[in-house]
Amino acid sequence: MPPENQLPCDDMIQRYRILLLTTFCGTLLVLTGPGCAHHDPLSPIFNYQRVGVEIGADFTSQEGSYMVGCGTFTEGAGTNLIAGAVYDKPVENIFRIELMGGFRTRHISGNYTTTEPSFIQTADGFVEADLTYDNIGDARFLYLFGQPSFKFYPVKALYVGAGVNLGFPLSVEMIYTKDILTKAVTLESGEIIEAFYPSGEASDPHSKVFPSLDPDNVSPLLIDPVIYLGAEIRLNRRMYLGPRLTYTLPVMGAISDPELKLTSLQGTIGIRYDLR
Repeated sequence: MPPENQLPCDDMIQRYRILLLTTFCGTLLVLTGPGCAHHDPLSPIFNYQRVGVEIGADFTSQEGSYMVGCGTFTEGAGTNLIAGAVYDKPVENIFRIELMGGFRTRHISGNYTTTEPSFIQTADGFVEADLTYDNIGDARFLYLFGQPSFKFYPVKALYVGAGVNLGFPLSVEMIYTKDILTKAVTLESGEIIEAFYPSGEASDPHSKVFPSLDPDNVSPLLIDPVIYLGAEIRLNRRMYLGPRLTYTLPVMGAISDPELKLTSLQGTIGIRYDLR
């Protein structure tokens, strides 16, 4: 016999199974069911116009190349922010039209290393030595965007959609940075000296940031097709919350000559509110 306050092992396992089954069924009802029975007349999400917001991360990478400073960069990438207001309305049964507009950053950064003959200042003058540098090129874009799209709900909790993103550049700048990777050099005499930028050239002795540039060949309008997959969970009788994964297909170049296209994979969280 087990102690008075201890459940038998089989009884504990059975209760654990019941708890797991109850949790799974409850989650399934939330994701695929229409909601509580007394809310059933209000549950179909495709019956009402809605407003809301989407906010999240935009993982941007490049196709093509861009030039800044002394180099050409071909493997830039960056994590950015996207935020927008959303309006959607039903068109027929389980189909909806969505209009989204807001702001997004599309910054990318690339780098490559070089070894170059350089002059290093010493107490006795200048000496020449080979130094290794990390060349960093940043391309920073800020867009005002509009995104009309068409959504289809195969089940009440899940949807897929496709549309087009229209981007209008508000600011674009290119920044070139040259970091010294070789921190010390051994001369033929055996003396070890430090490699650094003079204080008049850079605030950091091992990193020099050159003045930013405004490129002339920026596209005034960026048109990119988008596809997305998302889910919506009912919070109450009027409000929904859910994640969305969006992929932006690069069709137009953000910069021409050389052409630079930007690919984006977005992960966002959205809130919708019924206008009923």
